[in-house]
Amino acid sequence: MRKFSITAIAVVIIQMTIAAGSFPVDPQIPATPLNDQTVLTVLNSRLGSRFTLSPVFRDNGIHTGALGYDEDEFSELLIGIETATGNYCFRTCSPPRGYKYLKNQQMIPGLTCIVLTGETDDGSKVTAQIVSPFTPSASLSDTVNIKVQISPAFYLITSVSSSKPVRGKIRTGIKKLLTMPDNLLGAKFWMYESSTDVAYFRDNSSVDNKLVLAGLRNGHKHFWISGFNGLEKEFTSAGKNIFSDTLIYATHYAGQVMYDNKYNLALQFYYTRYWKSLKDVLQYARQNAVINLDRSGKFENLLTRSKILPEEKWLVSLSFRSDMANAFFLTDAKHQPRFYLAEGRFRHLSTVDVAYETELMALFAPWRLQLQLDQWSDYVARKEVDRGTNSYGKPHKEGMTASEYGPFIYHDVGDQPFLSITSDYWFGPHMAVEENCNFTLLLYWYWKLTGDDAYTKTHLGMVDILLYSVMNRDTDGSGIADKGMGWSTFDNADVLKRSPENVFIGVKQMTAYLAAAEMFAVLANKNKSEQELIDIKNAQDGKDMGYETGCINNESLRLRQHAKYTAEAQKIAHLLNTAFKRYGYIPCSLDTTFPGWDQQSVTLCDGLWFTALADMKSDVLQSVIPALAETYKKALKISTAPYGIKISSGEGGTWFSKIMVTDVIGSYYFGVNNSSAGYAYRWNKNHYYCYNDGIKSDGATSWIGYWYPRGVSSFGYLLRENKFTAGRRNEFLNFIR
Repeated sequence: MRKFSITAIAVVIIQMTIAAGSFPVDPQIPATPLNDQTVLTVLNSRLGSRFTLSPVFRDNGIHTGALGYDEDEFSELLIGIETATGNYCFRTCSPPRGYKYLKNQQMIPGLTCIVLTGETDDGSKVTAQIVSPFTPSASLSDTVNIKVQISPAFYLITSVSSSKPVRGKIRTGIKKLLTMPDNLLGAKFWMYESSTDVAYFRDNSSVDNKLVLAGLRNGHKHFWISGFNGLEKEFTSAGKNIFSDTLIYATHYAGQVMYDNKYNLALQFYYTRYWKSLKDVLQYARQNAVINLDRSGKFENLLTRSKILPEEKWLVSLSFRSDMANAFFLTDAKHQPRFYLAEGRFRHLSTVDVAYETELMALFAPWRLQLQLDQWSDYVARKEVDRGTNSYGKPHKEGMTASEYGPFIYHDVGDQPFLSITSDYWFGPHMAVEENCNFTLLLYWYWKLTGDDAYTKTHLGMVDILLYSVMNRDTDGSGIADKGMGWSTFDNADVLKRSPENVFIGVKQMTAYLAAAEMFAVLANKNKSEQELIDIKNAQDGKDMGYETGCINNESLRLRQHAKYTAEAQKIAHLLNTAFKRYGYIPCSLDTTFPGWDQQSVTLCDGLWFTALADMKSDVLQSVIPALAETYKKALKISTAPYGIKISSGEGGTWFSKIMVTDVIGSYYFGVNNSSAGYAYRWNKNHYYCYNDGIKSDGATSWIGYWYPRGVSSFGYLLRENKFTAGRRNEFLNFIR
C-alpha cells in the first residue's frame, strides 16, 4: 500500500462535542443577509499558510485550496441538516436534491470566526461557525502562539437548537468524487455506504494532493447526494439542550510555494518546520483544539469590549481577513524565514508604501515586520541599470536616479510567485523619496513597538544612507524634495502623485528625519572601554584587525547625525508654517507653477501615522501641528463627497484606507474624531471583491484593486479608542486576554 504523501493536502473534519455558542462574536457587527441578491465574498485564510475556506455567496459556494485565494478552486460546501420536517442547508452550496435553503440566513464576520445562522420551517435554529484561529505572538521564538496563528487548520462548529424536541442528521460534504486513500486517481464510490469515519478527495494544487473528511469519534456515516460526498452524524436537540459539533478542516503542503530569482532558492511554507506531514497537523489540531478556540475567542474581545461604530467593527473584521489572505510565511533551503505580503490582485510582494498601513498588524506579530525590514534592505537601488524591455514592450530601467542622487528602497521585492529585484513597471516604479522615508518610519515603529535596540541598531547605517539620498533630492534648499522623487503612493491625484515641493512628501520627510534623529541619539554606542580596538600588533595578514563587537564608541557620529536630521526637519517645519501664514492653509504643493498646486488635502498629515502611534516627543513636530490641524479641518470640510472624502479637494478620487489613516491622526493630534468608515462599509458590504479599497469617484462602479490588504488601517479606530501608544502594547494585549 502506498504511504500517504507528505505533500498531500487534506481536509479533515474531526467531530468533538462542546457547548454551542461557546465561541463569542460581537453581536454589534452588522450582519449580512444571505439571499439571491448577496454577492459578497469573504476571504478566509490561515496567516502566512495560505490555506483557504472562503465563502462565495454570489455563486453559492466556496473557494478552497492549499496555495491561497489566487490559486485555489471553486467548489461547494454542504453544511445541512435533515429533520422530519425537511432538509435544509446554508448558501455555501446549491441545494442538493430534496434540500432547500434555511430561512433568514445571515453572516456575521468576526475577527477569527465567520458565523452563519438560519432557521428551519419549524423554528429550529442552525448555526455554523468557521474559525480561523489567531492570537498575538511576540517573536519567532514564541512558538506556541505562532503555531496558533499559522497552523493550516480551521475549526468548524455546527449547532442545532430548538424549543421542542428535534431529531435528525447533520451533513457536511464537498461536491467532489471520493478517491482511494492508497490510489490518488481512483474513485471509491461505495465508501459512502460504509461506516468508516473518513473520506478522501482530490485537490487542485498538484496531482498528488488530496482532501480528507474524517471524524474524531465513531458514529459518522458516509453519504452521497447530488454530487456531494461527505459525512453525516445523527443528533437530538430538545428544549434547552443544544447539539454541537466541532470539526477540523486542515491541510499540509510541502511543495514549492514561491521561487527567489535573486538567490535561486525555492521557498516552502514555514509551517513545514513544525509539521512534517498531515498526521502532524491533525495531531496538533486535535490536541490543541480547546486552547486554540479559547485564545481565538479572547482575541474577539478586541471588538466585543469596544464601543467603536458597528461599521468600523465590520471593516476591522473583513480587512483583517484580507491581510491574512495576502500573507506568505515561508522558509528557504538555508532555513531562513521569509514573510511577504501580496498587494491584492496587483501581486506585488511586500510593497513598502502598502506596508505603511498593513504593518499596523506588527502589533500582533512584530516578527513579520522584522523579516520585511531585512528583505527591503536587501532590495536597494544603487545605480541605474538598463534592462531592455519588459513584458509590456516598454523600456525598463531599474534604479532610475540612484546614480545621480543616491540609493533608494525599491517599491517591492517581486511579483508573486517570484522574488526579483523589482516589479515589472516600465519606469521603476520610482518612489525614491517616499519609500526611503517609509522604511525609516517602519523601522521606528518596530523599535517603539518591541524595544528591540540591538536589531534596530543594525539598520541605522542603512537609514543614514537612505535619508542622505532624500536630502540630495532637495536641490533648491527648501527642505522638500523637488528632483528625482518619481511618484507617490497617491497615483489617483496628480498633485499628490508627482508635483515638486509636494507637501504630503515633505511632511513624511520631516517625520522620517525626526524618527532617525531620535534613533541615532538614543541608540548611540557610548562605551568608553579601552578595549575598543584589537591590538594591531597581534594581527597577521590583516586577520583579526578591527574591533570587538559592541565596543566601538560612535556617540559623536550619532550626535552629528542627530543634529543633521533635526536641522532638516526644522527646515521643513519652518517652510510649512511660512506657507500657512501666507495662504491661511498649507496647499498640496508649494510649487505654484504646478497645475492644481493650491488644492487642499486631508492626507498631508499622512506622515504622522507612526509618530502618533509611537508617541513621538518632538518640539519640532509640535511646532507645526497647529498649522497642519487647521489645514486638515479646512480640507475635511471641502473634500467630503457623497461617496467618501476626496484625497485632494480638486480631484475626484477617494482612497478608503488612506483616509482612515487621517481619521486616526486627526484624533491623536488635531482634536477631530472623524470616521470615514461608513463610506468604506457601504462600498464593501456586498462586494464580490471584498476588501476593495475604493479609489473611486462619483459614478464609479468598480476598481481593479480587489482583495486589497490595506484596509487594516481601520484597526486605528480601536487604537484611538484605547489611547494606544507603542509603549503600551503589552497593556493593550492584556485587554484581549
